[in-house]
Amino acid sequence: MTKQEIFKLVRDVLSRQLGENKDNITMETQIAEDLGADSLDAAEMLVEAECDMGISVPDDDVIAFRTVSDIVDYLWALSV
Repeated sequence: MTKQEIFKLVRDVLSRQLGENKDNITMETQIAEDLGADSLDAAEMLVEAECDMGISVPDDDVIAFRTVSDIVDYLWALSV
């Protein structure tokens, strides 16, 4: 997957889980501050992304994610 494809996946999952308009989610969007998501929301999003991408993300890594870009970069690095 390309970074753009991963971004679209993350954006779609966050939009669905949090009820946020996709157009409001960018690479710079802050997970907690802009979307009101907590670490449990991020973990749930990653579970869905893991299934879609066939990868595994250690639970301890989830707390490091601050922005959508953090998640996209992390997932992209795991996928290459």
